[in-house]
Amino acid sequence: MTEFLWISLVLCLSGVPLFGTAEYLTTRNMADPLWMLAGYLYLAVAYWWPLGWWLSRHSPRTWIRVLLGFFISIPLYFAGLAVAYWSLGFHFAPRNAGTWGTYLSAAPWFYGYTVALQWLVHRQGQLRSATQWVARVVAIIAISAPVAAILLIDPFKPPTTATPITRIANVRVVDPITGVSPQPQTVEIAEGLIVRIEDASRANASPDGKTLDGHGAFLAPGLIDIHTHLQTPVSSADGFSLSYAGREIFGQYVDHRQQYLAAGVTSIRDTGGAAPFSYRLRDELRTGRLAGPRLFTVARLVTSPGGHPVSTIWPAMLAAPGAIQASNSAAMIAALESDLVEYQPDAIKVIYGTIGRAHTHLTENLLADAVHLAHQRAVPSIVHAETVDDVMAAARSGATGIEHVASIGTLPGSLLQVLQEKKPFIDPTFGEYRIALRQQRIRGAAANSALETARGIIAQLAAADVPLVAGTDSPLVPYGTGLHDELTELERAGLRRDTILRIVTVNNAAYLNRASTLGRVAPGFQADVILLQQNPLEGLDTLRHPLWTMVNGVVMWDTSQPNP
Repeated sequence: MTEFLWISLVLCLSGVPLFGTAEYLTTRNMADPLWMLAGYLYLAVAYWWPLGWWLSRHSPRTWIRVLLGFFISIPLYFAGLAVAYWSLGFHFAPRNAGTWGTYLSAAPWFYGYTVALQWLVHRQGQLRSATQWVARVVAIIAISAPVAAILLIDPFKPPTTATPITRIANVRVVDPITGVSPQPQTVEIAEGLIVRIEDASRANASPDGKTLDGHGAFLAPGLIDIHTHLQTPVSSADGFSLSYAGREIFGQYVDHRQQYLAAGVTSIRDTGGAAPFSYRLRDELRTGRLAGPRLFTVARLVTSPGGHPVSTIWPAMLAAPGAIQASNSAAMIAALESDLVEYQPDAIKVIYGTIGRAHTHLTENLLADAVHLAHQRAVPSIVHAETVDDVMAAARSGATGIEHVASIGTLPGSLLQVLQEKKPFIDPTFGEYRIALRQQRIRGAAANSALETARGIIAQLAAADVPLVAGTDSPLVPYGTGLHDELTELERAGLRRDTILRIVTVNNAAYLNRASTLGRVAPGFQADVILLQQNPLEGLDTLRHPLWTMVNGVVMWDTSQPNP
């Protein structure tokens, strides 16, 4: 029993420098370390130690002792959750049976860890010795974590220049509304905004600023990805690397940010993750402390108790920072109102689809109430939907936009009529649908047929003047380049290149509620632009390889210069 006590204590105390360092590097606002220390000590003293004592008792019926121990663990587990949430600034207050069930689903795993540890430390021979060494290694890693983290701090910062860029000279301007300028132009910039565009032959040199010479290349608006999940420490759905994950978490998702800029993406919307981190990262990008695309965020997404992604992706104990598990309108509205005041989100997202695995489905009344609140607060409403019925309900609710429409499989006339009347923004997410087909073991000719059907549906919507947008749902597809793959799918669906360029710029900006400031190269718009070797209306592939990418008047990525 003594050995179990010290090993469990070492593992708990190791969590303070490990998670404390991660919390500081990702938020720059670490919780009081004394409260964190108290939380981990509580886990050892109030959960592991009582259960370890119970499991170590000598009883002829071991399986009965283990089973009874599980029932003893349940109140200890919920008390531990309450303390953990409190130490992180959240309130653990499940209000209904569904939410209780969601959190209870993780209780066997916690108890299983305790049983396994108790069993290992009481074995003789190599297993016991290995367990002791693991505890020592974890302690060494924890002590070293703050030092190692300093070496991993994100080096990717916006460049500092003595003089601001005031002009981009000798460029062919590509504006999604007015087209390509017939002659080279000079674009004048002030405080991150485009203030004037005139013929290069008439423009005067600026003695007090910095002029970039475009050498006759094409200047287009930066691209926008309106559906991504930035807080995922993998490069795509194809694999997981521990070293990559560590670099991304400690580096505030530095590689993701670089990949977006290298692909010409100047604005993204993070549509689901830990809300407090999203908002802090948005602020660091906005104020220039970090380099990357312009970031838009959602409030904690609204789902049903046990709905997606709480029961499909996120562990129950991680759900509070990212999800509101709604079972009644009053509680849901109160939670959203709190988010709107505290975080000032750029959109409200509602999960109405289940991806086929969630335990429960949000009611249509709650969907309508959440969308109505978004309209009242003048923020876009985003609805995750996967079937014809889901999309119909989302459209009837008046949602600003509907995600994952490529997956609906068919387009009944009744649905097309509603979409024509309501005109929500439609995001196909072809890449996500391709991954879903793979997960369903639909491959080869069957998968190609399903994708061709999806392209046909999107072509019908385009012909019916239903507004289309382009998002990726990264990391289901690679960050940055995944957006270009979406544009390729739109071209395969038969859409014209000028239409596709408007979708990924003008339409996406409107979906962000930024139609008057983003998505164009025109006076009054943000200087979020990319320089291209060729005219994108003659071939979209040139968008994949911008010569440089500018955000808010600052060149964040330049192929002629070394980038981190």
